Amino acid sequence: MRSSWWWSTVFVCGFAVLAHAQTGGTSANTPPREVRLLVGDQSVFEPGFAVGDIAVANPTVADYRVRPGRRSILLLGVGSGRTKLILWHQDNKTRAEVELIVETREEAEAESKLRVLLRDYPSVKVERVGSGLVVSGTVSAQEDLALIERMAQSVRAESFVRYTAPEKTPGRGAAVSPPPVSTTPRTPTGTAAGPGAALPPPAPGAVDVEYDVQVIETSVTFGTSSYETGIEPSGRVLHKTKVRAQVGGSVELFVPGKSLASKDLKVPANEMETGGIRLTLTPSELDDEQLSTRILVETNLPINSPSYVPGGWRRARWESANAITAPFSVAGADLLVVPELSTGGSTMSKISKGAGMLGGLPGVSGLPGAQYSSAIPYYNKDKKTHLLVLLRARLVAAQ
Repeated sequence: MRSSWWWSTVFVCGFAVLAHAQTGGTSANTPPREVRLLVGDQSVFEPGFAVGDIAVANPTVADYRVRPGRRSILLLGVGSGRTKLILWHQDNKTRAEVELIVETREEAEAESKLRVLLRDYPSVKVERVGSGLVVSGTVSAQEDLALIERMAQSVRAESFVRYTAPEKTPGRGAAVSPPPVSTTPRTPTGTAAGPGAALPPPAPGAVDVEYDVQVIETSVTFGTSSYETGIEPSGRVLHKTKVRAQVGGSVELFVPGKSLASKDLKVPANEMETGGIRLTLTPSELDDEQLSTRILVETNLPINSPSYVPGGWRRARWESANAITAPFSVAGADLLVVPELSTGGSTMSKISKGAGMLGGLPGVSGLPGAQYSSAIPYYNKDKKTHLLVLLRARLVAAQ
């Protein structure tokens, strides 16, 4: 899981070391993995080995902190730009390179808006060059070119999209005719085309993703994770709902404080309705039975932490990438955004420890039970329970 936190309190610490490649490092032909951060965000990154030497090329863009055990790194977004993180194994034989892309919130929102506007133009791409956005590619209609230029101007991006006239049929001077449209009735989605025949999975955009969301009071042994294998979390359901979104779109849901209050999670009377947990779910990728979902958690529920400001909202970003049928969850300190206890979260993060890792990133694991149980934000301390949001996704016909 790639991930990033932004909190009202920002931790800044790290080292600036320029490192050289060593024998046995990553092949020059292997592109570096990318991690995106917002300025002021923090991201936990796990390279999959115990790290030795670490280098960040430009500490004015990003910095880092080594977490206990040296198997994960806390990345810090410092300033807008790009830089490279280089990690060596403790035996100095394995090296990982990660491209760190740090943006302001305004830059990230502008890029997201532009990508949504241009999603119907597959020949056009959006890239960030320095601190600006660049649109490039080709279109075969003059009106498309003018529309794309207006879209780019709306977010102050530069457009280098070119108009290319449609190809002519050799020797005839006429435009190539489009292929004939089949008049054969299309087999409805979800029915077999013939005896024993199976339809291919629907393409992204042809379906919606429906999420069955439950907020559960459950044992602290269940944490932020994907449950592709093993026992799913269970417990008392405090709130449940179903929401749906198109791939590339977003849906927001709100769990009011009055649904979550307990003797150990004391919600102020004036925040029973307006306070609570807000989740924004964005199904960002659907490919080969794998679903990637970005999760923005926002909460103002009270916690015993220096980061708690009454009435103030704390935010964390996660991204789950696992089999469509696999439930996944955000729990405890991760759900209530308790920085000093969290397993780590960040923009574009991975919470699955099993297969289907987005971008090849290993999963974020929870703290050991005894360590976590000594300080977690209990829902019921006597029963050793905490809050957990469990999400189950399925594909449904687009509306």
